[in-house]
Amino acid sequence: MKADEIIKSYIATRDAIADMEAAHKESLKPLKAQLAQLEQDMLGILAQSGSESMRTKEGTAYVSEKVSVSCADKSAFLDFIRMNEAFDLLDIRPNKTAVQDFLTENQELPPGVNVRRETACNFRRA
Repeated sequence: MKADEIIKSYIATRDAIADMEAAHKESLKPLKAQLAQLEQDMLGILAQSGSESMRTKEGTAYVSEKVSVSCADKSAFLDFIRMNEAFDLLDIRPNKTAVQDFLTENQELPPGVNVRRETACNFRRA
């Protein structure tokens, strides 16, 4: 296979995958909406009965709490962390761009940081 044939085939295949993924995502919307409605219906039944869970011959429904945490004021949060040495409140990971810049400027990595590189072949539409 010649280079132009490989590139053409790659882009066509990538486009086909994107189309199929979009169609699949769209086809799941009514099912996901149905699940959301059934969940609300069951939460209503559980609330009415004052129960946290309900077992039937078909299975068990139970209430759980989903928690999401975000940072509204980064500076205030970091100040609190430093003042209270509450580093366990952080998830710490290296920032890729900052580490690459540091490596370029210093010819070495910050202590405790690893970098993994891999070669990939990318394709761009003409």
